[in-house]
Amino acid sequence: NTDQYKWIPYSCLLDQWTEAHAKACLDKHGINQVQIRGDSHAKLLHSELTEMWPQLKTRLAFLNDADCKGWQLLGNNTLVLANCGQHPADGNHQWGPSKYKRSLREYIQKLQEWVRSGGNRK
Repeated sequence: NTDQYKWIPYSCLLDQWTEAHAKACLDKHGINQVQIRGDSHAKLLHSELTEMWPQLKTRLAFLNDADCKGWQLLGNNTLVLANCGQHPADGNHQWGPSKYKRSLREYIQKLQEWVRSGGNRK
């Protein structure tokens, strides 16, 4: 029984979204796809959501994009959840703060250009 172990942070009960709530929200805002992009943390989120909401599985996509370079792969009417940076900053890749900051700025700039061009709502 999962209700027995419900986490309530700071005595604030979080909303519990059902699959129907999620579908209604996406439909209301004209969102065709939710693209979850990033590293292993983003992959875990994608896996959890597709397990919780199997009817929405076709609208939930995952893109392995740990350093946020795949912005050009966005589709029309797509909601993007991006989680980038943990792996580039790890001991193997050793990105410093300036390289990481520069990478995020480039990603945000490209997304802003995409939104200004109307690419997100074609």
